[in-house]
Formats: sequence, structure tokens, C-alpha cells
Amino acid sequence: MSGGASGGDRVAAIRWLAANGERELGAGRLIVGGQSAGAHLAALVLLVLRDRGELEPVIAANLAYGVYDVSMTPNARRWGDQRIVIGTSDLAFFAAQYAPKERHRDPDVSPLYADLTGLPPALFSCGTLDPLLDDTLFMAARRQASGSPAQLAIHPGARTRASGWSSSFGRARRSRSPSSLELV
Repeated sequence: MSGGASGGDRVAAIRWLAANGERELGAGRLIVGGQSAGAHLAALVLLVLRDRGELEPVIAANLAYGVYDVSMTPNARRWGDQRIVIGTSDLAFFAAQYAPKERHRDPDVSPLYADLTGLPPALFSCGTLDPLLDDTLFMAARRQASGSPAQLAIHPGARTRASGWSSSFGRARRSRSPSSLELV
């Protein structure tokens, strides 16, 4: 998929899990999630499912240090060449490969600019030493402002890969029914 939210394979996976998860895996409710580009794609898929009226089996989202503004938030633009994992030039390169620059703020490319109403509860997590910190802060705030529940877990001094994904998800998972299934 290049520069659009149709996410055919990802949407098909959610549909399959919704239809077969209880029978095949013992889980009829879904938690959709991802990290970095995976969080970006998961956020877009949630929007597609909502718009198609297929969001019911998804009970929550767990989105860690996602790219929610492909045009780059202030922190991503200012990050520079510091490469903990990824730097500003890497983000710009990936954005150019993903969609034409004139589409970078389209809602089906950058979910930060989408209508965020009617979405399931989400946990957003990020470390403070991450160029995607603003993406995480802005997306959680926009979701809350739209009336879609959002929790924010910011990990001081944590880097991209150490942003607390496991510990944050572990707490979220233990509070859910054992019949939930995560899709990462």
C-alpha cells in the first residue's frame, strides 16, 4: 500500500479474526496495535474499519511511538541526525517513499489529520528520547478532544525501542478479558 489507508491486507486480517477468532483462536474481541510504522498503519486501519462500520470486534488499540503525521511534527523535524534508531533524514526519506509530499497531510496518509471520533480506547506510549514524541502527544490529545478515549504513557529518558511497549501492554492486557486477542 503506498500512501493510502485502504490497507487491504491489514483490513482483511482484522475481518478474518473478527469472523474466525473465537472458533480458531478462542478470542472474539481484538486489540489492534503496532510500533512506529506499525502504529501508523494500525491507526489508519482503525479509521477504515470505523468508516466501513466494521469496528465492533475491536475493543482497544495499543499504539507505540507511531508516525501519525507523515509531514513531520516539530520534534521529528528538529531531531536532526541524532540516530538513536531513526533520525529526521530517515523520516523524510520514508515519507517520500510512502506518499507524494502534497499528500503528506491527507487524513488517509497521516491519521493525525483525520476525523478521530468513534474510535475504541487507545493506549499511546513513547519515550522522551524519540523523534516521534510529538506524534504520540498530538495524536493522543486529538483523540481525547474528539471524544475517543485515549491514555498516554510517556517514559522519561526512554528511547524508541525502550519506550515501555512490553510493560505498558502487559498492564493493559491484564486488565482485559482473557478472550481478547492482540493483532500487532
